[in-house]
Amino acid sequence: MPQTQVQADDRMRELRPLRWFLILWVGLVYLWGTLQLLRAPERELLFSALIVAHAALYWISLSLIHHHLRLLLYCVAQAAIVVTISIVTYNPLVILGLYEALIGATVLLLGQARPCAVAVVGYLALAILNLRPLAPAYNDFAVVLTFVVPVTLFVVGGAAMFLRQSNDRARIQALLSELEAAHRQLADYAARVGDLTLTAERQRLARELHDSVTQSLYSVTLYAEAAARLLADGQMAEAAGHLHELRDTAQEALREMRLLIFELRPLALEKSGLAAALQARLEAVEGRGGLQVEFQAEGTERLSSAVQQELYHIAQEALNNVLKHAKAQRVQVHLQFQDTTTHLEICDDGMGFAIGQVQESGGLGLPGMRERAQKIGGKLLIESTSGKGTKVAVEISTSPQLITPRIGGLPENAAKWATD
Repeated sequence: MPQTQVQADDRMRELRPLRWFLILWVGLVYLWGTLQLLRAPERELLFSALIVAHAALYWISLSLIHHHLRLLLYCVAQAAIVVTISIVTYNPLVILGLYEALIGATVLLLGQARPCAVAVVGYLALAILNLRPLAPAYNDFAVVLTFVVPVTLFVVGGAAMFLRQSNDRARIQALLSELEAAHRQLADYAARVGDLTLTAERQRLARELHDSVTQSLYSVTLYAEAAARLLADGQMAEAAGHLHELRDTAQEALREMRLLIFELRPLALEKSGLAAALQARLEAVEGRGGLQVEFQAEGTERLSSAVQQELYHIAQEALNNVLKHAKAQRVQVHLQFQDTTTHLEICDDGMGFAIGQVQESGGLGLPGMRERAQKIGGKLLIESTSGKGTKVAVEISTSPQLITPRIGGLPENAAKWATD
């Protein structure tokens, strides 16, 4: 629906109560006019008929807002009626009262500056012409200045103010409608994104289950079958070896399942903070998986939610590597909040890896960790030696000034893996 038509409909609804005011005003003018025509019944009868026609046109005027030609004819008809009433009554108060009401009503009906200006000037000219013979003692300028112009300005100003408020309300209502439509659209988009995210998460979980838990359970089955055959043949030592392998594989599958279950839980970093989130992860996954866990947090946490998210995902990737690949017995997480920097360090006593080979292959999620560190303006450093465990450290600046990270205890070969 066009905006002008919407505004016209809103103006029509708001003008309906004003019809009663116009009818009441015309009624008061009629009572005043009949007091002057008590001795002229013929003129009084004609005056009554004209007043009824005048009021009837006021009553149906709102239905003409959408029809410009009919509205023009209405204005002409009302002007003709008021001119005739002026001639019949020859009363300045009746003339002024009817013209001013007609000017105000016409401004409200037309609602546009140029047509309103033409109508006001036309009605004002007719009013002056009708009032001029009634004031022979005054010149034309005095009559206009004293009676018609001030009242007309007052009426036009009030009508214009009403129109402005009406148009403002219409625009506000239109904006609210647009906002509601945008909100519904955003809600629809959010639902679609949620569905896509849920689908992607399901696919990721399916891959994780296939790549880790399913393979581990299949290995458990193989070890169990081999141990059963060896026991049947009386080979107790070999069967015991397979049973040990079965136990280790089952424990690994259990750790993988705990990790998947934990990742299904919603992460509430904004409520709990980075330190609490990391501690909850260590207790729920690594601690229950049989690893010795040490967690230490120092200082007051003052990180934004975006920085918390990136640091948590870096720590999560490092802990996942410990759980899946390191075969570690112990993991340590140290989180230090200082005035200008924040330092996060994850250490394990696992089997370690060759940094150069992993860097070339892009495995263990290390490129993703590096990108996350760069995203928050931090530095990532990794130290790992085969058979001696791994240390992952990230340091970011928490002040407007650029601070050179200083992470102690990392050898020179780890600095080669540092990212700016």
